[in-house]
Amino acid sequence: MMDPGLSRTQAAARLLAGGPFHTMEIARQVLGLTGAPGAAAAAVFALLGSDPRFSVDAEGVWTMEPGVQVGPPLDSLRYAVVDVETTGGSMARGHRITEVGVVIIEQGAIVDSFESLVNPRRRIPSFVSRLTGISDSMVADAPDFGEVAEPLAQCLAGSVFVAHNAPFDWGFVHGELTAATGEELVMDRLCTVRLARRLVPELRRRNLDSLS
Repeated sequence: MMDPGLSRTQAAARLLAGGPFHTMEIARQVLGLTGAPGAAAAAVFALLGSDPRFSVDAEGVWTMEPGVQVGPPLDSLRYAVVDVETTGGSMARGHRITEVGVVIIEQGAIVDSFESLVNPRRRIPSFVSRLTGISDSMVADAPDFGEVAEPLAQCLAGSVFVAHNAPFDWGFVHGELTAATGEELVMDRLCTVRLARRLVPELRRRNLDSLS
């Protein structure tokens, strides 16, 4: 029988990672179904049939597609949901972070957070101030990024980096932390814009307001 901590799809993936299994064996081990072969087979096809990771042959034997990696259950992971405000553009053009906020999620609950304004040591363009609500006067007495680098890195440690349009936020956080500490930041990353494209493709706009 499956591990109660896994979803049925996760349990099927764990089972098939070890090799091919017949439909009825999957029904028994994953779904706990031992009778009514037609209903058991229908349940397995309903579970796996639309998932591109799984395929079944004419004999009812299921396999995992080559190269599929079975990771830990998603609800067992620690997530760092990150948002940054910047002076605009990119770090390659000399732009810097003006604010960074992180919320740590474990098992659906907020367990930690970090937030700070940051003095970018350069002027904030007026159009960026209008967009972000952060002005030069607000960051004049804020810490330099080097002063927040250590507590920020500690907050992020051991987490999956999550952001809406993650390449932008990751580029700044990774760049600033690497410059401040001399150590490469290594984290798995999840972009909720890309996730939205896959999960709610019917939406024409995928900004946070539309998704909410």
